[in-house]
Amino acid sequence: MQYKGTRWYKCDLHLHSSSSSCFDDEHGTPEEFVQKALDVKLDCIAITDHNTGASVDAIKEAAKDTGLVVFPGVEVTCSDAKIHLLLLFDTNKTTQDIEDLLITLGLERTKFGKKDAHIHREVHEVAKQAHEAGALVIPAHVDEFNGLSAVAREAKKKLFAHEFITSVQIVHKQLLDTQLIVEGNTELLDYLREYYGSEVTPETVKEWKSCAEFIDGKAVLTFSDNPASQRSSKHGLWGIGGKFTWLKMGTNPNIESLRQAFLVPWLRVRNFFESVASPYGLPKTWIKSLSVANTTVTSQGKEFKVEFSPQMTNIIGGRGSGKSSILKFIRGVFDRTKDISNLQSILAEFNEFYKQTDSREMGVLNNKSVVVVEILLNEQLYKVTVSDIVNASNRSTNISRLDAETGEWVLVAEEEFLSLFQLDIYSQKQIYEVAQFPNALRERVDSAIPAVADLNGQIDEKTASYLSTCAQIREYNAKLADEGKLKAGVAELETQVKSYRASGIEELLAKLQSFAKEKETIDSFAGDLRNKLQSFDELLESLADCEFNPDLISDPYKEEIKALTAKANNELEQVRIEIRSAKEKAKHIADQFEAHIKESNWQKSNIVNEEQVAAKKKELSENGVENIGSFELLLEQLKTKRKQLTAFSKVRENLLTLEKDKIEYSNNITILRQEITKERTGFLASILEGQNVRITVQQFRDRNHFEVLLRETAQRMSGFDSGIQKLLDKTFNGKVIDRIKEVRRDFAIMRKGEETPGYDGHFRNLVRDLTDEQFDMLNILLPEDQIQASYRSSKGESFKNISNASAGQKTSTILTFILSHGTTPLILDQPEDDLDNHLVYGLIVDRLRESKEKRQIIVVTHNANIPVNGDAEYILAMDSESKQLNVLHEGTIEEKEIKREICDVMEGGVQAFRLRSQRYNLLKDAD
Repeated sequence: MQYKGTRWYKCDLHLHSSSSSCFDDEHGTPEEFVQKALDVKLDCIAITDHNTGASVDAIKEAAKDTGLVVFPGVEVTCSDAKIHLLLLFDTNKTTQDIEDLLITLGLERTKFGKKDAHIHREVHEVAKQAHEAGALVIPAHVDEFNGLSAVAREAKKKLFAHEFITSVQIVHKQLLDTQLIVEGNTELLDYLREYYGSEVTPETVKEWKSCAEFIDGKAVLTFSDNPASQRSSKHGLWGIGGKFTWLKMGTNPNIESLRQAFLVPWLRVRNFFESVASPYGLPKTWIKSLSVANTTVTSQGKEFKVEFSPQMTNIIGGRGSGKSSILKFIRGVFDRTKDISNLQSILAEFNEFYKQTDSREMGVLNNKSVVVVEILLNEQLYKVTVSDIVNASNRSTNISRLDAETGEWVLVAEEEFLSLFQLDIYSQKQIYEVAQFPNALRERVDSAIPAVADLNGQIDEKTASYLSTCAQIREYNAKLADEGKLKAGVAELETQVKSYRASGIEELLAKLQSFAKEKETIDSFAGDLRNKLQSFDELLESLADCEFNPDLISDPYKEEIKALTAKANNELEQVRIEIRSAKEKAKHIADQFEAHIKESNWQKSNIVNEEQVAAKKKELSENGVENIGSFELLLEQLKTKRKQLTAFSKVRENLLTLEKDKIEYSNNITILRQEITKERTGFLASILEGQNVRITVQQFRDRNHFEVLLRETAQRMSGFDSGIQKLLDKTFNGKVIDRIKEVRRDFAIMRKGEETPGYDGHFRNLVRDLTDEQFDMLNILLPEDQIQASYRSSKGESFKNISNASAGQKTSTILTFILSHGTTPLILDQPEDDLDNHLVYGLIVDRLRESKEKRQIIVVTHNANIPVNGDAEYILAMDSESKQLNVLHEGTIEEKEIKREICDVMEGGVQAFRLRSQRYNLLKDAD
């Protein structure tokens, strides 16, 4: 993916070709040389043959159109000590430029490329003259043979004193350690002897290590010096790219790109032993470009388009240049107005900008305006096109995806797809607002911790379960409240039953009931006998004469067949007669059974029981008991009520379980809240460790937020001040988790209407009159964590709470936090407002440099510290002289126009910059 701005290049800037007398490769054509560099994925190479530039032009020609950048160069041999220096030139230089320099340095043309060629001048003299000729000077392999380590200490000191010596090439990273002990270090000696395949003495190692004390702050580089084979002292294709350095440079690397990289090696230099792969991977989401057309702030009939680096892009420009308009268009496309909904002045300013022009000439849009943002998500390029714009929430949005195979844009979704493209936009006022209110800071912290959302979801579930359990407990308690009444009812019924039973009627009635059931069984049998008689009638009906039509029989046989059918019907009639006789016998059986039952002992006992019941009824009636049937009802009622009474034991059992569940849910809520505190504390510690900003979490200590929770629960946002303040004092006077239990006990006492010391009657009545649901909620409320931010201007100072800080200090503290986490694009609009340079550099710049390694950052700024010390990958310099949006210059910091804009617009001009630099030096000297 091609993009704007600086990026990392894999560089091997010390390479020899066949023009070096010690090149030992059978195949060394320019084409083969370039192909080998491409095969090992090099982006930049330098041709640095010994004391000659003969191959430069040929290799540059071979590399044309391959994408490989070739720096012309030479490795010169200085003084009698044969010390090597790498001299690199800009990419447009040629063999002739190399040879001109060599002659200027005093090397005869006849000596070019010869094995014994060297310049008879001291190293520092050669370096100075080469620098004046425009070359970039790099002491070669300072920790190896023919390196700078071979010269006297004063000579080293003299060379490194030159400001233009900003880098050195090293071979062995171990020898950079100034604390390294060589004496008796057999491990180091074994390594070096294995590396060179020859004896290396401790004295030699001490010599090689001697440059270590001088190179602090210099760019340390590692290049291959392309050996012909392992441990070979000759050069060849085999070793190209075997060692390399990643350098961060602009889109078209040149000699100035190298200089800029070497000036800030901690930002722009990584050696292969630090990072085998590219030190930077593209973020998951980043904005590639913004284009705007048909607005009052863009040229008529012309599209305004800007592109961004996936790392940090700075947008600079004077007042009226429209630099902040770029961010407003992005905010409008993604409708990021929710985060400024409480900031009325900022929201109003945005709304007055991002709308169709009205009668007051407010708004920059019209019905033909189109705003397009290209954005990458998971390496897939999308295009968000917004048109028919009335305002941020009233517009038409189309999202399309680039098909890599066809190169066509494919429509994929409507506006709801925008939610996939996450980004953060902050103005200085927004940041200051977060600093003013701890709740806002807490929300920012929580939004960065995925686990917090999950924990809050669990708290919601436990809260719902707690409230449901409380409702069930109330229901069960209401049932238990009827238990005494039910017991009294049972006792009364038992007394009535007892009086009935004393009369003896119960036994008679039971017997009567038994006879009644037996009678049902006997009557059922008798009825079944009677039903059998009906079966005879049905059988007789089914045995009626069979019909026969003699006309269907032919004449010769008609009479014969007719006689036979008549005979059969006559015989069937005899059967019917026998069945009628059987029916009479069956009827006699049924009659006999019923008669025998009437004369049976069972019937006699039944009649006696009925007579006894009738007599007892008469007796009871004479004693005032009229309805003998109420006894059965009484027994049924007693049975039902006893069953209900038995059920209360189950209610009490269930109630006990519910009470345990209630306590468990309450405890779970507390535990989950404590887990949230741990998540917040761990997150903040991880992102701010060692920083000049500290954000601490005090568990359950947010008094103001707790008061809001109490009032919201009671639905009393004002009044009751005395009682609420008493409650808050009690809650926060000591360990909250313990004190809150005492407060809940106070609630329970007040709920009963009892006297509670310290609380006025007005407040006690409030608690007593709460609904059941409000009271339940009151008993699980916990204060939120108190978030406290503090800062220090530099390491070694003590931290100061931002509550007493200036606006700039508050803003810088919160901005540092914002820059300390997150991977989505971060867009900042002049965040340095209200900040002095000391705060910008001490708190902000370092975080910008770290943050841009994992997320895209776009900053509108007028502070030079941010693009310069923040090492912006790409800079857009807006034209303040134009009435419409116009980019005056764009590029990287090493480009002349960009440097000039930084000086003119952000530093008050070159003279002001120089004067300020002189004054800084005076202050430095005063130290």
